[in-house]
Amino acid sequence: MLPESLPRCRWYPERVKTPSEARETGTAVTARSVCLGLLCVTALGLVNGYNDYLQNTLLTAHSFPMAAVATLSFLVFGVNAVSRRFLGLRGLSGGEMLTVFGMTAAGGSVASCGMMRYFPPWAVMPAYYAQTSHEFRLNLLPHIPSCLLVSNDPASDAVRWFMEGLPRGRRIPWAAWIAPTACWGAFALCAFASMFGICSLFFREWAYRERLLFPLVQLPVEMAREPGNGRVLNDFLRNRVLWAGALLAGGIHFVNGLGTFVPGLPAIPLAFDTFGLFPDRPWSEFNLGSVRVFFLVAGLTFLLPVDLSFSLWFFFVLYKLTYVLIAWMGAGGSGFWGDWYAAATVFQAGGAILALCAMLVWQGRDHLKTVLLLAVRGREEKNPGLLGPRLTVLLCAGGLAGMAAWMMILGADSWAAVFVTILFAAVVLALARLVAETGFLLVASGVFPHDVLAGLVPAGWISAPTLAVTTMLKGVFMQEYREVLLPYLMNGLKACDAFRLKPRHVLAAFALAVLTGVLSSGYGRISASYKYGGINMDLYANIVAPQSFLGSAATMRTQPPSYDWVTVGGKRVIPVKAAHFTFGAALMGALIFMRDRFVWWPLCPIALIPTTIWIMQWGGLWFSIFLGWLAKAVVMRFGGAVAYRRILPFFLGLALGEFLLSAFWTAVGLLTGFPPPSVLP
Repeated sequence: MLPESLPRCRWYPERVKTPSEARETGTAVTARSVCLGLLCVTALGLVNGYNDYLQNTLLTAHSFPMAAVATLSFLVFGVNAVSRRFLGLRGLSGGEMLTVFGMTAAGGSVASCGMMRYFPPWAVMPAYYAQTSHEFRLNLLPHIPSCLLVSNDPASDAVRWFMEGLPRGRRIPWAAWIAPTACWGAFALCAFASMFGICSLFFREWAYRERLLFPLVQLPVEMAREPGNGRVLNDFLRNRVLWAGALLAGGIHFVNGLGTFVPGLPAIPLAFDTFGLFPDRPWSEFNLGSVRVFFLVAGLTFLLPVDLSFSLWFFFVLYKLTYVLIAWMGAGGSGFWGDWYAAATVFQAGGAILALCAMLVWQGRDHLKTVLLLAVRGREEKNPGLLGPRLTVLLCAGGLAGMAAWMMILGADSWAAVFVTILFAAVVLALARLVAETGFLLVASGVFPHDVLAGLVPAGWISAPTLAVTTMLKGVFMQEYREVLLPYLMNGLKACDAFRLKPRHVLAAFALAVLTGVLSSGYGRISASYKYGGINMDLYANIVAPQSFLGSAATMRTQPPSYDWVTVGGKRVIPVKAAHFTFGAALMGALIFMRDRFVWWPLCPIALIPTTIWIMQWGGLWFSIFLGWLAKAVVMRFGGAVAYRRILPFFLGLALGEFLLSAFWTAVGLLTGFPPPSVLP
């Protein structure tokens, strides 16, 4: 629902309910919507492997998952519209369609980068990589627990056939996958359980008390509203301004996609690079990367408050200016100014995330204290919101403790296991908050617990088993946050909340979708790899990432990195990496303080989190955010709320048009085997 702080369009008359008006009573999730959602998740899991083989657009990829929104669009424009127009049937209700949408998003996240994009290759790649890396085979492979791998023998047929393809007449060696599936499944159970618990703990606080916008939910909710009065489409989808925006964005991408099949057709440029824009130092270091126009990003950014959208791109430009400052100072090499990219993206960002999470916990301390006391006393709250207090605490505490225990059982040091668990939970919580508050499309992050751990303490403190276990965890669960489960749970709940569905029923449906997504995608990806050969499929997941991470870990064993200190007057004061970590936390703390104490302060602390991620520069996301901010700033400055109400459907139409054409060309790629270039980031 659009909050009251936003000017409401004429097609959206409702008012957001306050916490006192919210009740546990609501509409039950229907059996047919759950069955339809499970069917969609199963199909998505089975087709993912073939989609990777084609190098087609990823079917989930970011926080506005293409598979889920495409499914919703099919239900709205296909099933419901046809049923009402030609069969005289009501079709699916809005709550049922959003249940399917949320289940497809949650199940699709674990079917891709949330787990199953990386689990199969990492179960075989250590042994396969040992064939060519003598250093890795001697120094790290013996310390990787065998239960994490299909085999630790480089000559194993199960390993070689997965990467190179199954010989004619041979069968997939499924028995070899039982042990690693069970072992990694135990960690996944703990991780996903903790995310369900965190969702239950924080959702009501964010959605009702703080009334966050949840921008990525606005378009699906409006699409799912029932038309009434015997109409085929609702007022939102009958808005001509909406379809003007959709036609503009969709027309451009239709022409560009045709270039795959009509090579002589000129493309409409939507991107250019800024490399070499300033040839001389120090301004040559001011590299803004790619400049790309994503109509989806610009359209959804138009929903945000102006100060928030301004902060998102302003912090990125400010970060790039720091490279100019370092070049002007003549700094570099070693010390505090040495590897500035790693310092900013890993350690400063890690400190900022921990500070943000501390603020979130402090801000919701009354609610968290109430839940904890009720869980201890064993009493149910009159209006528990999502899950009961005991189940919520059990999922949170049990899931986090289970992750740490899993690492310790496999040989990791207890202090390292606890540190990795806490930092991973903090990153997931911060990214979920980023999506809920800003609608950030791709929540990648460089704050990998393994890398932070390896930088904050001397190399001699990290034992070989700890290094091996945390490296494997980085490869499977802790390197790709853009499809981590928690933001999808939050968005799905918010969407279903618009139709007053019972939260417990919704979370139960999401849990079934997650289980189905793991099973179906596991079968689909492993089967596709044995059929086509892993080396012919996802190049990054199957080859680049495993070789890079495993090679770096082996090198760390044989050539431990130096432990640098910040010195003052020749005396060592603080380790360099710890200094950056502390600086990031202090910077976030200062932004939170200024935002809380001074009304005039224009910068939003949450916008600091995505500043250093790769998609802002190399994906060009910053420029589309800038366009969305500029458009809204101009409209509000010269037209006010009236103009904003009239033009908002146009920007949502831009998002819808780009998305529909992306889904169309992805489907064409799957059917023809010749995928056009990706439309979405």
